[in-house]
Amino acid sequence: MYYCTVRRPTDTQVAGAILAATLPVLLVGVASVSDSSAYGRAVSDSYPGNLEAIAVLGASWSRAMTAFMAGIVLICVGLALLTTTLFEKGSHLTAPAAFTVFLIGAVIFIVWLGLESTLPVWAGDELKRGSPSTAYLGLVSLSGVLFVTFMSLAYISIALFGVALVRSGVANWAGWATLAFGAVGAAARSADLSALGFASWAGPVPTWILAGVPGWIPLWAIALGIALVFVRTAVPGRAPERMAA
Repeated sequence: MYYCTVRRPTDTQVAGAILAATLPVLLVGVASVSDSSAYGRAVSDSYPGNLEAIAVLGASWSRAMTAFMAGIVLICVGLALLTTTLFEKGSHLTAPAAFTVFLIGAVIFIVWLGLESTLPVWAGDELKRGSPSTAYLGLVSLSGVLFVTFMSLAYISIALFGVALVRSGVANWAGWATLAFGAVGAAARSADLSALGFASWAGPVPTWILAGVPGWIPLWAIALGIALVFVRTAVPGRAPERMAA
């Protein structure tokens, strides 16, 4: 009679599962949007078109932002566990640096989401009553700086995680893909540095990159998470388990 021993998931696989769990959280956020066309205008139109669209969305806009906030927290948890694994595999500098940079960016992003989930809704209501909000216009520049800072830090962090994945040997192909994605994103986002007072050398940001902002970050985390779930790593000091008779 044969008994099949159940393999305990590795820390790498658990980290991947947590990252992949960002997908249903984001789907809840998308499902909470009451009008998809208004949402498209809210994230792409400039003032006052964006506020008019947010006024149509109302509370569903705030619910979507809250879901995105939960998603970024979940990503931080998954990356924290991944960082621990990479550190144990020998990435004593790059992995902690990558997580630290991402965590700083995530805090900034959560502040940005907090502003986006409340201020535009209020300003949109003011606009419907025929009184454009000067307070909103005054905070737009601050919100823009927060957003640009998060995106720049996020792409730098992703590139560093790619280096750590490759050097540790945890997931080489996923590491190379992560490194390439982070490097391309960081180069493209450097065009936004003009908002922070720095000269840009990359020229205009391609439309396909703008269209995914900030959605590319959670999409990367989800894709990496799925890849890590299927990564099998040996447990140090333990022989591979076999089926017992």
